[in-house]
Amino acid sequence: MVLLNNNSVQSHQELDPLTPLMAAVSLEPKLGPKNAHCFAMTSLPTDCFSRLPAALIDYAKELGSQGFYVSPDGSCAYSHETSYPLSFFLKDKTPCIVNMDRGGVVSRPDGSVAACVADGVSGGGYFSAFVAHMVSDYLLRAFSDKSLPFTDDAEANKKIAQELFAACGTYTNNLSEPTHCRGQSTVLFAECIPVGARDGKKVYCVQVAALGDGAAFCINGQTQKVTQLNTITRVLNSQGKQSVNDTGGCIHAHGFIESKGNTSTARWEALEGDYIVLATDGLLDNARDEKVEELIQYIAFNPFFDRPFEELVKYPRTWEKGYEFKLPTIEEISHLIECSTGSPVSFDLHPTAEQITKRLANYIKLV
Repeated sequence: MVLLNNNSVQSHQELDPLTPLMAAVSLEPKLGPKNAHCFAMTSLPTDCFSRLPAALIDYAKELGSQGFYVSPDGSCAYSHETSYPLSFFLKDKTPCIVNMDRGGVVSRPDGSVAACVADGVSGGGYFSAFVAHMVSDYLLRAFSDKSLPFTDDAEANKKIAQELFAACGTYTNNLSEPTHCRGQSTVLFAECIPVGARDGKKVYCVQVAALGDGAAFCINGQTQKVTQLNTITRVLNSQGKQSVNDTGGCIHAHGFIESKGNTSTARWEALEGDYIVLATDGLLDNARDEKVEELIQYIAFNPFFDRPFEELVKYPRTWEKGYEFKLPTIEEISHLIECSTGSPVSFDLHPTAEQITKRLANYIKLV
């Protein structure tokens, strides 16, 4: 999950252009030209690489969770966590399951910001994490100094996005072809581009391209209204609802683009002080489909979720009945807060990107 706050995005220009905000193994300063400011997340390292093809060894340290990070100026925050212990990911000292989300952010000298989140598809097993990483790596490199050439023509934008994902597929195929890497990954790319000013506030054009079950949201900093920017299309289950067991599309290691027709794009106007959230199914599968925007708004502005997770899990979760799994309603969350605090629910109208990201991450782990 990546969150960008347009309120301070221009201050990236003050950073040392030779220093990435944070570097991981394959997202070093070589990521894009020297005048691009980049950051990616650190990883949970492991020495168990016996199943990793030699051609992908540079990606080895990208296994596990990348953790939590907030940029020095506070405009960007990133959460990539798991509640599972390291032992869960190991079998006979070899990784058998990994947290497959990958992503990063690049801020450009003109004050614009691009971000990518890719989520490896579990059916691809161990290697899907590396496909997700390669997809993120390609997009951040490709757009470290330029923007998507979107226009007001939605159909033309969709073709541009499809061509972009095909290029991602070619990139992953070139790295995977000498190996037995056959994983796959969803992809979500978004950028905030300054286009002017209105009423003393900077105006940004937000451009989104997506394939699969990731979604970008804009939170209006004035009204707190949340709007999902792209559409997720998945097969229907027996109840006629979109099945969470279907990703809705993905990029395969050998270059095939699955469900290419489900590619979605969006253009949106955001103002200084708004928030852009990029989320994978870790958030979306833990929210009721028809209430996801309302839930994000409720959690993002609620200081109750600033509490340490260890404290949150001590409170009774009335929506859990025996072994039955059920997502909570907003009314049930409100009841939990009121019973735990002994006071009515209160809201924080001006949270930081870091606070919103931590609150959403705490909610995910709680449910």
